[in-house]
Amino acid sequence: DRWARTGHRPTPRSLAAACPAVDRAYGTGCFYDPAFTPAPYASRVLPRPGGHHWPALTAGQERAWSRIDGVGIAP
Repeated sequence: DRWARTGHRPTPRSLAAACPAVDRAYGTGCFYDPAFTPAPYASRVLPRPGGHHWPALTAGQERAWSRIDGVGIAP
């Protein structure tokens, strides 16, 4: 709530420092690791057809798929 009101974003250290107070209030433990960095998104999800190259479809593939009703992006 404070972040939304003041615009001051909490730091990983400030969140970790707040853990004891949160644990006292809720009693569920606090498992925040300020050193955690998530892996890149591409390493956590399977790539779309075409892999990581753009465009994912060739012009011929796009023409073939666009003829299938309900497939694609409506203009």
